[in-house]
Amino acid sequence: MLWHARAFEHGTKQVSMFSVGIPFILVSIAVVSVRIHVVLHLLSKNLAIDDYFMVIGTFFTICLSVANMICGWYGVGMHTLDIPPENLVPMLKANLATRLLYVVAICFVKLSILLFYLNIERRRAWRWTGYFLMAFVLALSLATFFVLLFVCVPPSLFWNPVEQALHPEKCMKQSTQQAFFELNGVLNIVQDVSIIIFPIGMIWNLKMSIRRKIGLAALFSVGLVAVAAGSVRFYYVLSLAKEADLWYYMADSLNWCSIEIYAGIIASSAATFNKLVKEYLPKKWSGSYGSSATPRHNYQSAEQIKMRSHGTHSSRKHGIIGLTENDSEEAIVSKGGR
Repeated sequence: MLWHARAFEHGTKQVSMFSVGIPFILVSIAVVSVRIHVVLHLLSKNLAIDDYFMVIGTFFTICLSVANMICGWYGVGMHTLDIPPENLVPMLKANLATRLLYVVAICFVKLSILLFYLNIERRRAWRWTGYFLMAFVLALSLATFFVLLFVCVPPSLFWNPVEQALHPEKCMKQSTQQAFFELNGVLNIVQDVSIIIFPIGMIWNLKMSIRRKIGLAALFSVGLVAVAAGSVRFYYVLSLAKEADLWYYMADSLNWCSIEIYAGIIASSAATFNKLVKEYLPKKWSGSYGSSATPRHNYQSAEQIKMRSHGTHSSRKHGIIGLTENDSEEAIVSKGGR
């Protein structure tokens, strides 16, 4: 099978829209449910703003998958000449929905990740860097959303091919759209890489061993999976410009749009998985950390860190670098020192 599934060129790719969408919907619900459980029952007992943003981002990502499957139901993944004419309008409506939902979903997920980082760091330079990245994400998302919404004026022309043919001046040229998608794809990858690199500097200033720093850096680097997925999505965006059978190959692009965001959702919840395992498998984990701590001791440690994060500990004003080696690691892994 070649990179973009040309082995199925004589069939359809409609089934792929469902085989990608349904499993990832179920996995994302499970992942976010675990995250909420850990926060409410093992950590601070209260959801933070990054948790709310992640829940919202997951909701819109699920909506994106549903819109993708509607696209597949009406013709995306079929060869263009085989799509029934009566399916064009609902297919185009769903396609516009996928564009807008992708922007909203990925915006909330990225903001959630950055808010999590800001929750564990109080030093001014790092916080301003975080604020800059958040502004970058928000600005690009807003610009992209409105460009896509008004790619035709009025937007209803987007799903009316007849009117588009009669009034081509009311819609953005296909070549211009493709150029916009390519520029947008590059900027998104820059954002993704920046979000991965951002916490590495914070980790390296922690008072802990190099081994543990590398371990925490590796934990955050799980997000590279999302960067890789975004790069694959960008590959398909580029390839669409060269394909005459646009709607057939668009199935790959839409699938990777959702996979990219799901990868971010899963990777950003890796820290809560770590806390869950440590809580329910205390003997195994305490042994690996060279500690005889009981589950109760671990829980109290999280509570102490929660107090620090709410400004009740004098070392909090210096950020996470003021903590001990064990507390520094716990502060990051246990939901940003809630």
